[in-house]
Amino acid sequence: MFNIVKRNGQSGLNSINRAKNVWDQLEEEMDDMFHSFGLSTFPALNNTGFFPSMEAVENEKEYIVNVELPGLTKEDVNINVTDNTLIISGQKTTEQKNEKDKVHFSELSFGSFRREMSLPTNAQGDNISASYKDGILKVIVPKKEIEKPKTKKISIE
Repeated sequence: MFNIVKRNGQSGLNSINRAKNVWDQLEEEMDDMFHSFGLSTFPALNNTGFFPSMEAVENEKEYIVNVELPGLTKEDVNINVTDNTLIISGQKTTEQKNEKDKVHFSELSFGSFRREMSLPTNAQGDNISASYKDGILKVIVPKKEIEKPKTKKISIE
């Protein structure tokens, strides 16, 4: 059987089990807190499948959102804008394994995902573009041109 060994000699599987127990406890506490406010569970904790990492970067002309989507094709991903919210969703499916194969451990994540990000007021939501290369989805959100305040001279009579 395979075993993950950390540098300090402890079994990685034991560390994973301890981390999972801590995560489960945190999930219960977060759920309780959200329920006390009449809200559903915390989205990140409620997702037991694939949860891609994101980053948002801003420059003078645009916002750039990068999403790590290893193992997916561009056909597996949907990008929408609704009510000034950028929504990136999709499905990461598992490979079919031979029934005779015995999986000793797996850290692979599969399932549907949905990430949402509110767009800033100066974003051009109707002019968004996207590209996908080497497992990274890059979404470009251009900024609106900032209008300079107009000054009108008022004459005094």
